[in-house]
Amino acid sequence: MEKYIAKWYSRDTSATTDITSRCGGVSTSDDLDSLAVTMSMDVQQSSIDPEHSPLAVVCGDRILFYKDGSLVMDGQIETISGDYRDKMQLSVTDDGIILTQNDLIIQFNGVAADTAIKQLCAKLGISVGSIPAISAKIAKIYHDAVSTILQDILATASAETGAEYKIRVRGGKLYITPYGTAPVTATYQPAGNLPAFPIQRQPGAPSVKWSIENLRNAVQIYSDQDNSVSVLASASDAASIARYGQRMKLDTFSDSDGATAAQKARTLLSQLNTVSEEITIHTYGADSVTAGVVLAFNLAEFSGNFLVKSVTHNYDHPHTMDLTLKRI
Repeated sequence: MEKYIAKWYSRDTSATTDITSRCGGVSTSDDLDSLAVTMSMDVQQSSIDPEHSPLAVVCGDRILFYKDGSLVMDGQIETISGDYRDKMQLSVTDDGIILTQNDLIIQFNGVAADTAIKQLCAKLGISVGSIPAISAKIAKIYHDAVSTILQDILATASAETGAEYKIRVRGGKLYITPYGTAPVTATYQPAGNLPAFPIQRQPGAPSVKWSIENLRNAVQIYSDQDNSVSVLASASDAASIARYGQRMKLDTFSDSDGATAAQKARTLLSQLNTVSEEITIHTYGADSVTAGVVLAFNLAEFSGNFLVKSVTHNYDHPHTMDLTLKRI
């Protein structure tokens, strides 16, 4: 059986208190569309029972949550809500929150994307943990949230190469990692005297969604220099247009782009000219499963490799997960 420990760190007293016995309903959410992992937690309390007198928890304090001795979450309390006489619910967010809560003005003069991200970190005042080499050129003036700037830089790189990236902050350092390509091992062990088994073996009934809402089967790359507009490259899929009708995507090109206009058009068409497939399942929990990793399935309903778009870990007995998957 899983062993959970929850600790509360008070900024006012600099004391760390074990509050495991009071906690329940613990879950974490990790989503590729978000720059931070969030946690929800109930804390039991009573205004009349001295054994469960209210804790002096305030926003800005931290929660450290462990499973089987490993740190799962180290985050700041963002909100506290609920029935004061019964229990309070804490909403906790990891340090990725700083990316959404800071606006900056910064200019990049045709530098590589990885260099631009390092310059952004220096201006924000956080350290660089790990950033892969990303050669796409960035030439732009930004005055926006750091999260928006980061996402725009990486979107520029993705449009040129097709690679996609996950953004996270851990221990005050920024980490940029490409989405996974090879399946990870994910197992659940129901008890110490029982063998572990792959979580893919016993998923709950899957729900599937197919959509062409974001499908684009024609791309034009244009330049808008010197107060004029000219189309530099085009790419399209005749078979897709015949089936779904023309769905055009426009994008800009400048001399600072690392790829050619034709390459950028082909990459965008490859990314966008697809029927999206989204699968949601409920299954046993595995700590190796985070947003951005790949899981392999071989079920009657579906098979193949799937990117984990989002995962909610429910830390109970047993530990379970709710997954949103995208075929790759």
